[in-house]
Amino acid sequence: NMAAKDRTEGRTTRPSGSSLEAGVPTSMPDVTICVLTYGEYASLAARVLDSIRTHCPRSQYKLIVGANAVGKETQPYLKSRLAAGNIDHLILSPVNLNQCPMMRQMFAKVETPFIWWFGDDSYITEDGALERWLAPAREAPEDTVMWGSVCMCGSPEAFAPDLENVVAFVRAAGWYR
Repeated sequence: NMAAKDRTEGRTTRPSGSSLEAGVPTSMPDVTICVLTYGEYASLAARVLDSIRTHCPRSQYKLIVGANAVGKETQPYLKSRLAAGNIDHLILSPVNLNQCPMMRQMFAKVETPFIWWFGDDSYITEDGALERWLAPAREAPEDTVMWGSVCMCGSPEAFAPDLENVVAFVRAAGWYR
């Protein structure tokens, strides 16, 4: 029973050189949640951040948000969440750096042994999700770098069976780059 919905990129990884032992208390949370936002999709940013705030105890995570070319509604929203203490680090880029370059900037700020990654189109749907992701991560050997499932669509028919030309639909969408 997955606790993340949509195109969840909820990946938990252990940065190289970390050595967290299960059950050993630390002054810092075990995990940094990283959220990548893009464009003028304030509702997506709010949905993912609200889901984290609602379903994950704040003392158990750090939150880093990368904002690629966010719009006039999204940027002030993210800045207000930073000011309120809901975001630990906000990385704003006026241009779209794309996913990997922004991930590198975000990961450079991570100080915890684990990372849980989300795109802004993913969100958590139930309490306990954080602990369910972290439990196997804590128990796994350090050379294990990913837990969870990758969701993908193997054919246009599975993506949108009601559309006649799925490729044209995707290429015409404002979110497609």
